[in-house]
Amino acid sequence: MMLRVNGQWGRRLHLAIILLSIAGLSYLLWQGLKANPNYQPPLHKLKALPDFSLPNALCPEQLITPMAWQGQPALIHIWASWCQSCIAEHKMVQQIHQAYDWPIYGVVYQDDMQMVQQWLAHQGNPYQSLVADEQGSLVVALGTLATPEWLVLDAKGVIHLRHLGPLTEKKFKQQFLPLLQHLKQEHL
Repeated sequence: MMLRVNGQWGRRLHLAIILLSIAGLSYLLWQGLKANPNYQPPLHKLKALPDFSLPNALCPEQLITPMAWQGQPALIHIWASWCQSCIAEHKMVQQIHQAYDWPIYGVVYQDDMQMVQQWLAHQGNPYQSLVADEQGSLVVALGTLATPEWLVLDAKGVIHLRHLGPLTEKKFKQQFLPLLQHLKQEHL
């Protein structure tokens, strides 16, 4: 059974519902515009790498597991060749690779691996190993929100820091480098 309101009261009720809906949507939009564009998802507790066995993006017959990424503190870079921010930050990834002795492990997210191989052959490959996550299973298990994303691992494969978005030299030197050095001292 449906209640009908006719006449002037029906039009007023209808108008009130529309106005309240517009006000509610406007409020949500306003809150979204005020949001911090540099928001980083919190890392409430240390989390170990999830279990995975995925192909090497450069040599698909080889499988990479979390064990391959343990033994020393390291960086994980989650990226894709279709991601403009990832492409733009590649020079920064190269600089980190050339200037520091920290392994960088890459996770290529839902990409054409032939395209990735050609691009890295032309632009340079800073990765010690590169996982082809074509289905996105590892990215989902890691809780990645978008590309690019960076993770800092300790020697046991536990994530200590997560950074969403392109990495800058300033951010690397202020946050990543001190943490990597601390994790290295802890490991010795």
